[in-house]
Amino acid sequence: VVKCNWSKARIRNIEPWLHIFAIGWGLTAASIVVILAEANGEFDAGLCIKINEVSIYVYMIPMWLAIIAVTVLNLIVYWKIRTQERLNERYRFNTRQGERPSRKLSRRAKKQGILYVCPFYVTLIPWTISLTYIFYEETGYGDFAAYLTVAICGPLQGFFN
Repeated sequence: VVKCNWSKARIRNIEPWLHIFAIGWGLTAASIVVILAEANGEFDAGLCIKINEVSIYVYMIPMWLAIIAVTVLNLIVYWKIRTQERLNERYRFNTRQGERPSRKLSRRAKKQGILYVCPFYVTLIPWTISLTYIFYEETGYGDFAAYLTVAICGPLQGFFN
């Protein structure tokens, strides 16, 4: 856990608020889309909502901004660990000539970052392409392949994490 010199008590105090924010954002975004779809007559009896601009602005743009932010933060964490390891190398005593430093922590941080961020891209790129296709199709309801891609990619993100 990257905690920025925070105590465990401070992290425990703020953690519930982060969960409340995430759940609240999801419920608010979904509610806005459903309410506006109902108001515009784009909500049918089969509970199928026509993808519209509100769906993209309320849900997809913030989602991709969050994914980009997570990617950048993981790169920053990796870079800081690698820099610290380089600085610590000059204080090593038992070094043989030509021996490469292990840099175990930076390798572990890189692997953890890749394993955390890649599922977002692997699952949400096809998901976004399919929803964009549904949005730009004339009827706005898409076809079976687009909905199948959306239905498969959503749960896969949780599976990969």
